[in-house]
Amino acid sequence: MNREDENFLTEVHRNLDKLAVGPQSPLYVHLEELPGDVLGLDPVPLLARQVRRATTGSTFYLTGLRGSGKSSHLLRFKQQMERDGYPVLILDAEDYLNLRRPLDVTDLLFFLVGAISDTAVEYDLIDRSDGVESHGWRRLREWLGRYHFAPSVDVAIKAPPVEARVGLRAELRNNPSFVAQLRDVIDSSSLYTEAHRIIEEMVEQMRKRWTSTNRGDWKDLVVVVDSLDHNRADNTGTFADIRRAMVSLFEQDRSKLELPKCRTIYTLPSLVAAGDGSGAVRRVTNVKLVDQNGTPHQPGIDALRAVLVKRVPGGELKRIFRTMTR
Repeated sequence: MNREDENFLTEVHRNLDKLAVGPQSPLYVHLEELPGDVLGLDPVPLLARQVRRATTGSTFYLTGLRGSGKSSHLLRFKQQMERDGYPVLILDAEDYLNLRRPLDVTDLLFFLVGAISDTAVEYDLIDRSDGVESHGWRRLREWLGRYHFAPSVDVAIKAPPVEARVGLRAELRNNPSFVAQLRDVIDSSSLYTEAHRIIEEMVEQMRKRWTSTNRGDWKDLVVVVDSLDHNRADNTGTFADIRRAMVSLFEQDRSKLELPKCRTIYTLPSLVAAGDGSGAVRRVTNVKLVDQNGTPHQPGIDALRAVLVKRVPGGELKRIFRTMTR
């Protein structure tokens, strides 16, 4: 393989990586606008309508198979909601949580507080902190000062102020011992109360900043929690444990994940039975490639070809598929 082919295949691999591509990207294909109903019912306008009509504190769920395009749909949802004047924060769970291990409500609450804080700073909705950690992490660290952690943990949290040798975000994602100790020591109901209090504080800060910077009338904050369906287990047993933990989390602790002063959307694996039957669950379907009788569905095939044309440099599909005639 010569250098030109190597560079070509590297770019193809990069463009086909499992990264969400939003509608403003040159790689994006508006599948929902293609003929042939290749996506079925478009979940984005339906979800946006539900969120706009909901009351503060409402929770919604987006489900679908891995690779069905949930993250890309959410980028389109964000664009649509922001046109309507809603502030939207998208949180990527994979940036904060170890998805190779089962999660519980303690992990999720820490993640939600910290990620909302970090993303609000990134979107210029909260002032950037002078310290290492943003407002949410700092408030969590102060609250943890009432607990006494064993000295074996890399970050000892004994009493505020605590030297932030390593941020809580890094510990949450990379230190299983720290996470295990959090679960063991902290009462989830107490954490739930404190996490919601901190989130209310931050939303109020965002509201004031939104108004002071002349961005229009403040509408409820929309929080999108993405990537919780990314089960990164290394073996079959752990994969099943992660799946059971996710099901349990949204069956038993769902109310603790309903955020105050926010309208919240969680992306979940299709196996998780979230919602209360009120239509709060929206499902993303895969592109239809065959009919029920096994006959190829040409509109779906054409749609995926359109995606490849965008992702392959110069649309040179024949450099990959030597036998392609179209």
